[in-house]
Amino acid sequence: MWDIGSGLSALFGAIVGGGVTLFGTWLTLRASREERHEKRISELTDRQIARHEQLIVDLYALDDTSRRMLDHLLGDSIDDQANIEYESSWVKSNISRAQARFAGPPELHHTLVHALEVSKDFVNAIDKWRDDGAALTPEQVSDLQRQYRQARNEYIEAASQILMPRAQSY
Repeated sequence: MWDIGSGLSALFGAIVGGGVTLFGTWLTLRASREERHEKRISELTDRQIARHEQLIVDLYALDDTSRRMLDHLLGDSIDDQANIEYESSWVKSNISRAQARFAGPPELHHTLVHALEVSKDFVNAIDKWRDDGAALTPEQVSDLQRQYRQARNEYIEAASQILMPRAQSY
């Protein structure tokens, strides 16, 4: 009988030891899964911030090069270097805009699209003036610039309100 008790004790010890090992493994896997999830969220947030920061830089560059282009158009001349910089900044801002839209988050979609539409109207008016000679009045230029800058600033404000708290939480 003593041998049965020893065997049962060994069996009970194996069951308890196996259960503790299984529970420890489960806890480790759960913690690892949560850590991977948090790391992924952090990486996505970092990518979103990087894409939107680049777009903001490119939108300011577009504002600067379009202002120089308008200065030349107001003076009835087109400087080749100003034209090249203006075209380049428009292309870069379009690429950045696409990257920012793809990166998300969805909460920024509306203000981002609005900024896109207003900047497109602004650039199309400059292009029409440059290409067709359809001059704008100084008031029209001022109004287009004001609308563009307002849409850009609204987007920047929305991006900072949405993205910065996410970044600070990780």
